[in-house]
Amino acid sequence: MTEGLRDSIAEHAMKWAGAVPDDRAGEGNPSGRIVVEVAGQEPFALDLNPSQLFSLLWMFMDGYRKERVQAERDALAKEMTAQIVKVARENRIVGDVIADALHMAAKRLYHPWYLVAGRPGSWEAGIVMEMAADGEDTTDADTVALRDLFVRMGEQRLDGGDFLSLALGEAATEIKSLGTLAQGVWADRIDNIGGQYASDEARAGSTQFGRWN
Repeated sequence: MTEGLRDSIAEHAMKWAGAVPDDRAGEGNPSGRIVVEVAGQEPFALDLNPSQLFSLLWMFMDGYRKERVQAERDALAKEMTAQIVKVARENRIVGDVIADALHMAAKRLYHPWYLVAGRPGSWEAGIVMEMAADGEDTTDADTVALRDLFVRMGEQRLDGGDFLSLALGEAATEIKSLGTLAQGVWADRIDNIGGQYASDEARAGSTQFGRWN
């Protein structure tokens, strides 16, 4: 549990019936005093009736779920960025690899819509759908690895357009050149979608459509 989540629980509990550090007295609710102990944290006490306890537990579980989901998304974004950097450093056309990976991921998910389920109407989502429609099947190991990451993205119903934009931007920042990623028939798409999160230094390396120069 993060310190912020713990503080939020304590704040809400105090509004209901009083949540106090364990070394302080509390009047509390006649239903009994509950001491919550979290590793590495000071214990804190809750005096709640059953209804209040249920609400508190629901808030705790919802907060834990959101933290876990965010951690999974962060890990996925890092893996996707690393795979894009790997492809770029092999001097391959990144856009072609991404298009093929999106195409195969859409087939695994049974419909390309799942790639952009989080925000299907965005212009970034339009690029994802366009690339998925134009890609081809392949057994290339790097493309298959990226396909599997896109499948995970779709299974979590993420904003695929923004997610790809973030991964491309982080990759461009790492290799210090958006222009290196923006090559081939997808150059303009990669330049536009990748430039949103790329560093200024990486954008300066974009020689294709000077939007970010």
